[in-house]
Amino acid sequence: MKNKKLFCQAINTLLWSFGSEPPAEVIWGVNELLDWYEEEYGVKLGIRLTEEEDLGKESEEIISAIMNK
Repeated sequence: MKNKKLFCQAINTLLWSFGSEPPAEVIWGVNELLDWYEEEYGVKLGIRLTEEEDLGKESEEIISAIMNK
């Protein structure tokens, strides 16, 4: 991927543009984007967002995994 930073910014916008916790549909959509990313670039991130966990911590882990792959 030429610009991982822009992809990560898009994920952050999807997650945090609501002013509160994002709806479940946003979490599902981000997870589908992560599926696409893994398939498109042949990498395994090994992490997905869950509705029950700390989304802030999970999103930081996802961004870190993307930037370091």
